[in-house]
Amino acid sequence: MESKTVYRLSAILIGLMLIASGVAVGTDTVNDAPKSNASLSSENYWAVIAGYGDDMMAYRGAESMYNVLTRASDKWNASNIQFFVNETATKANIRDAIQRMANKASAEDTCLFYFTGHGNTIRDYSDDEADGFDESLTVFDDYIIDDELEEWIGMIKAQKVIAILDACHSGGILTPFQTCEVEKRLYTLDDVATEIEGTNCVVLAGCRMNEEGEYAYDLKNGLFTYYVVQGLWGAADNDDDGRISVRELCDYSFPKIEGYQEETQHPILWPDDNTTNNFTIITLKTPIAKTIMLPEEYLTIQKAVEAAMPGDVIEVSPGTYTENVIVNKPLTISAPYGNTIIHAANTACSCILVTVDSATISGLTCQKGSQGIELMKSCNNIIANNIASKNNAGIYFESSDNNRIYLNNFITNTVNANSLSSSNIWNSSSEIAYGYNGSTYTKYLGNYWDDYEGSDVDGDGIGDTPYSLISDKDNYPLILHTSKYSGEQIYESPSPTQTQEQKTWHYVSTFTGTKGRTTEPFAIKGDVWRVKWLVKISSTFSFFYVHVFSERQARDVVAEWSWSEENSHRDTKYIHEGNGSYYFSVSAMDIDEWELEVEDYY
Repeated sequence: MESKTVYRLSAILIGLMLIASGVAVGTDTVNDAPKSNASLSSENYWAVIAGYGDDMMAYRGAESMYNVLTRASDKWNASNIQFFVNETATKANIRDAIQRMANKASAEDTCLFYFTGHGNTIRDYSDDEADGFDESLTVFDDYIIDDELEEWIGMIKAQKVIAILDACHSGGILTPFQTCEVEKRLYTLDDVATEIEGTNCVVLAGCRMNEEGEYAYDLKNGLFTYYVVQGLWGAADNDDDGRISVRELCDYSFPKIEGYQEETQHPILWPDDNTTNNFTIITLKTPIAKTIMLPEEYLTIQKAVEAAMPGDVIEVSPGTYTENVIVNKPLTISAPYGNTIIHAANTACSCILVTVDSATISGLTCQKGSQGIELMKSCNNIIANNIASKNNAGIYFESSDNNRIYLNNFITNTVNANSLSSSNIWNSSSEIAYGYNGSTYTKYLGNYWDDYEGSDVDGDGIGDTPYSLISDKDNYPLILHTSKYSGEQIYESPSPTQTQEQKTWHYVSTFTGTKGRTTEPFAIKGDVWRVKWLVKISSTFSFFYVHVFSERQARDVVAEWSWSEENSHRDTKYIHEGNGSYYFSVSAMDIDEWELEVEDYY
């Protein structure tokens, strides 16, 4: 966790040094995010993103906010975002960053302050709190008291300022809300937060000031941040105009947060008035669907989900992927070649958890999870051609309606299907042509259930009686495993196209050194290639920085990465631009040895 943070900030500083020396450097600093384009309008977008707490929790929240701003929109330029996590999230760093944002932002700009981490209530020594307590944000070296944050945010003169706070008791920060400790109720004071009222600041707080914010382990994020980010990816665009207002974001995310666990957490919007209808927080890019290949481009399905844009297709090759996948964008995850297994890394969580509408999951074998496939507050999805086996529940729905589930196999689960407050459709949307037992039929098809006890008198492979579920029925249950059926829409055998291609990794070249240099060019045939890189370090003050250039466009950086920790490191960088000649430009200081091994995929 700490290494990721230091790496990010060090990479930025080193990049600036290289720019000053005449070397072209890209702007990506987080998780291979696509480069963000600066807005062509006079309005600029500025942000300070900070997180402190349990290492990975703070990192996930801050990174997910950074990623959605810089990837889902062209307006939020990465160069205008200041990022601090854990040991860099000091009180002075955050204060100075807000000051820099205030100095740079003009009246027509939009400014955002986001914080994820611990919040607290501490005794009020300034006697300006009616309840006797100040609310605070816990940072690496101190507390930021609500009065201090109000003063800092109050320096911003932009017309649109928004604070998003995911912390316990955050409803009392930057808002006029106070807690009456005796009656445990909320009330407002007109003379509180006057600095904020003068800045046109809108506040989204994760919970009321007398509540604690929840970290949702199954979502791998703070509950509040998770659904706010999911909304910003496009799910909150209620009128489909490509712009998400603060009001739309709250209308989408707040009910999901409150309904997550018996309404123990209530987010707050302040001021809760009509001004939020016209406050656009993000303008979405026009989606251009692409296909992401695994494992050629990413080693895990989750990394591909995080890198994908809404509408993308993630095509997963055969193999075993030990992970728990969370889907928060309308994507297609498809494994059409068979024998693609998701083995739950955490058996207490689902193999696949879908929390967004309009996703498609097909061709996967999900096993050893609490649920094989789980849909939570998720509608209008397609779940087809999967196998759920050896799970507590093969498939589970919670407050999820109008999903279509067909041609799946539910085998050796404790319970094959379970649902809560959900109603779904358990067969294909139209009749499917299929072969069974030497004959051809065209009928609706449901799913195979290993505990189905019905008969098949006419021999068409479909049970004569429905398979009963808690609130629904599979009216066309399959008598046998889908492998006993054939048809274009039934996954089982590898695709002929896949068999013909038979792509594999081919060694190209290895480059080594102890100092910076430019390597000899090398040729790439395929569309994807990778660099297995190693850096050996024994010095405290060292850095290693790699730029990849194409000989066709020598001034443009194809890819870049760096390492500036005190320890040695080995990793793999995947590059998604091929079929040409490339070379490396390596910058190195106090490095014992570095190595770049190139492999081509064709």
